[in-house]
Amino acid sequence: VDVYKMFEIGLEFSIDIINYLSYNFESVNVVLVQGNHDKLLSYMLIKALEQKDFVNRNVCFDSSVAPRKYITIGDSLIGLGHLDTENKKQKQFLMQNEEKELYGKSKYNYFISGHLHNYSVEEIGGVQYIRLPSLSGTDNWHNEMGFVTSIKGAIAFEFDTDKGLVNKIIFNL
Repeated sequence: VDVYKMFEIGLEFSIDIINYLSYNFESVNVVLVQGNHDKLLSYMLIKALEQKDFVNRNVCFDSSVAPRKYITIGDSLIGLGHLDTENKKQKQFLMQNEEKELYGKSKYNYFISGHLHNYSVEEIGGVQYIRLPSLSGTDNWHNEMGFVTSIKGAIAFEFDTDKGLVNKIIFNL
């Protein structure tokens, strides 16, 4: 589809998902994590969603364009970012330096990222790096570059306030 139709579909889908979550959970936090292919569209999408008057007023948005963001769930510090431009040698020091106080208080540390479009988990220096798969299919560029082997899919994570990450639900397409 063209970019206009893609935006309309994404907006409608996001509104439906946020409404569903707001009815079923006490609070819903929508955090902008921009990828390297959708910086402007993802920003426009979250800004459009911020204008929506959700029935359950328990929805909060973080539309800042920071390359990495951090949230806490109980004893867990969770980093969010695409991690496409960060220096590989510095990656393992980002969380500890950007959120020193939260890192010092957390029992479990995770960094959830995208970019390479294949699911993987790697522990480095006390931080579990979880790379997400992608829902997108292969286009002409991916075919030319040989990036055709990744399994399309999505992952949901369940965090316990005391035990950290306790469940991953993986959905392959």
